[in-house]
Amino acid sequence: MIQNACRPFVFAISLLAAQTAEAGQCFTTGPRYHLEADTVEWRMEIRSNENCVRGVRFSYVYNATVSVVTAPRFGKVAVVGSGFSYSTMPNFRGEDSFVIAVLGDKNKVRGVSNIHVAVSVSDTKRTKVPTFARFEASY
Repeated sequence: MIQNACRPFVFAISLLAAQTAEAGQCFTTGPRYHLEADTVEWRMEIRSNENCVRGVRFSYVYNATVSVVTAPRFGKVAVVGSGFSYSTMPNFRGEDSFVIAVLGDKNKVRGVSNIHVAVSVSDTKRTKVPTFARFEASY
């Protein structure tokens, strides 16, 4: 009985997420980092003249701090809590990239990872870009 009572609420959240997806933002994919002096490659798709905010903390990471290692050439990146915000330059279309570092604790051991983010900036007339992030787990 309780499960059925919650279904309309879950549906409403799903509807809200679908409406947000229509508004734009970005789509990010890539493997998880391991805080073992590793470097991982993430891909981001974003519309021109827009902003993308992404967290980098996973459940196994504690006390995470983020810093910019290499700034993008055609946009701006800023640290936002345990994540980052990327904004495109006005009317820019094409490829950009930047590198951020994540310093944190995993299994009570301090470690660092670099995340190289390859950005693809598309035309503002693109009709739909998903707003969710998908990360692949590799152990």
